[in-house]
Amino acid sequence: MQGVGQFVDDTGSIDINGRSLKLIGVVGYPDEVTEAGRFLAVITKGSGAVTCELASDTAYECRADASNVRVPAGLVANGLAAADPAGPLEYRNWEADAKAAGRGRWAHVRR
Repeated sequence: MQGVGQFVDDTGSIDINGRSLKLIGVVGYPDEVTEAGRFLAVITKGSGAVTCELASDTAYECRADASNVRVPAGLVANGLAAADPAGPLEYRNWEADAKAAGRGRWAHVRR
């Protein structure tokens, strides 16, 4: 599926053409929707254009058309979503890096 993506309810799903798609490997945060929208604008060079493919029975892997950045991985690496404990190990590692660096929701957490 291809279209202009946006975050509406939380950062665990992306809406494309009016359809909500669950992102693979992430647990979303409702309070990070605005920042996630800014992140999406950067990786799509302002277009919001993404391409999503079904990656499991219920979740999608989405990439920014302009940069080929994996949207769910980028959200986790920037502290805008949590790694799903049942998801890929690399996502849990990126979440740990985001916490250690104080990125996103971890910016105000004492280390």
